[in-house]
Amino acid sequence: MANQLGVADDAATGELTHHEVRDATCKSDDTPQMSFGGAVMGFIAELPVMLRVVAVDTAGTVVEIAARAGAIDVAVKNLGSQDLHAALRRAEAAAIADARDHAPERITALGPIAVWQLSGD
Repeated sequence: MANQLGVADDAATGELTHHEVRDATCKSDDTPQMSFGGAVMGFIAELPVMLRVVAVDTAGTVVEIAARAGAIDVAVKNLGSQDLHAALRRAEAAAIADARDHAPERITALGPIAVWQLSGD
């Protein structure tokens, strides 16, 4: 399914962390210690995962699937082209081709044009 959604095969994970969860009677200074009282009710484990989605049109679907699977803080962090220079060259070439293809009709649509030459005399 990952390849159908355009997810690259280079997923990266961060450091696995865990935190104790205690009942409401526990008053701590964010340092989990048994001497503060309150029973340990469980643990919360966190494992950051970063996925690179190469198919931009599926990024929203990937975020939705991760959220439905229980991920928190799910977001699109960066959005850009893998090769920005190539994308800019393609956009420039497309703009030039469009201008070349449509120049005569666009000039005609402008109507009569007067050209003035100004001199510094």
